[in-house]
Amino acid sequence: MAEYDNTNSGALYPMRDHYEVIRQGAVNMDGTDHRIIAVKRNNKEGQPIIELYRAIGTIKKNDNKSSDKHPDSKGMVEAISVDSVKSIAAWKKTSKAGNEYTSLAVSDIQPRTDQPQPENNNSLDDEIPF
Repeated sequence: MAEYDNTNSGALYPMRDHYEVIRQGAVNMDGTDHRIIAVKRNNKEGQPIIELYRAIGTIKKNDNKSSDKHPDSKGMVEAISVDSVKSIAAWKKTSKAGNEYTSLAVSDIQPRTDQPQPENNNSLDDEIPF
């Protein structure tokens, strides 16, 4: 039996979990602006988390549909390549006008400094550490 090839395809389903859009905005990563939304939901353990979603495109009703073979909706979507993962930090803030917002900062992932670092002695150690 051949495996199903889902390359360049996907699906949207009715919501089965409770997702709540709580913020919208933008973040700049490596000089490129991205539209994002923050969605509050519970993880598998039932703990509340906030997921960030990046806008990748839009679709709208196809006003030129003249047969059942034509799509109901059409649009444009960006190709997404995952070539790096960044760290993101968030701060709850209030503007001078009294409006609440969340400030974001994106950075490269830094190695943990609370772990002992191996010595760099440039010698080969024949002993396997496990």
